[in-house]
Amino acid sequence: MSETRWAALLRGVNVGGRNKLTMSELRELLEGLGYGRVVSFIQSGNVALDAFDVSGVELARDISVAIEKRFGLAVAVVVRSHGELVAVVADNPMAEHVEQPDKLLVGFAGAILDPAALTPVAGSIDEIVVAGRELYLFCPNGQGRAKLPNFDRQLGQPVTVRNWNTVARLLSMTAAG
Repeated sequence: MSETRWAALLRGVNVGGRNKLTMSELRELLEGLGYGRVVSFIQSGNVALDAFDVSGVELARDISVAIEKRFGLAVAVVVRSHGELVAVVADNPMAEHVEQPDKLLVGFAGAILDPAALTPVAGSIDEIVVAGRELYLFCPNGQGRAKLPNFDRQLGQPVTVRNWNTVARLLSMTAAG
């Protein structure tokens, strides 16, 4: 059997008082499903775990189904292996902005994204680069003031966004050891 360390990113958990899910309950659920070394980071649904012989698609589906079954929440889940997170960091087309980690964001999707499907918001100064299953975003005025398109609607799938500090933390959480 092959073990992989994964990051599971839950979309829309504990945001604006909706989809309330404590990280202790989430960790308990994932441990009950047989995943190892489950650890969470902040309250917005970032978890690292070990799983044996499972693809990312299967893992995301299994976690999403388990959350809905146990807590009644329909939550999109996107996963990345440690190796995939290494590539997200290494292949960052906006590396010149890493010194502003609160303004540099990564949107994670479950499948390859079509950059042609994205229509920028008129007047926006925010930068967006689509690369595979990721969106790299630079929001010079911060995420709260960003004028971004509705990614889910335009791209036809859920996209969950994390700032660069969180991406770096997920990378360290998924490292072996």
